[in-house]
Amino acid sequence: MGQVQATINGRLYKLDCADGQEQRLGELANFVGDKVERLAKEFGQVGDIRLLMMAALVTADELFDLREELKTRQDSEIVREASSAAEVKAAS
Repeated sequence: MGQVQATINGRLYKLDCADGQEQRLGELANFVGDKVERLAKEFGQVGDIRLLMMAALVTADELFDLREELKTRQDSEIVREASSAAEVKAAS
């Protein structure tokens, strides 16, 4: 079993993961740590749990925005494909 040490908001966390996933887990921990650090600079040290919750909410908000953008792009692609198919059918 792999293990990664991550420092978030000045606290050291030992995280277990599947073998071979250490780099990915380290990258994820750094991502969360960066979010927490930015929030701590903006709001101050309001507590680890609150900062982690805020980081989770900010990340979830970004994820929802990306999902919506992806769905919009997929919907647009479906409309384009349908339009192209209709044009081909009308031309024949």
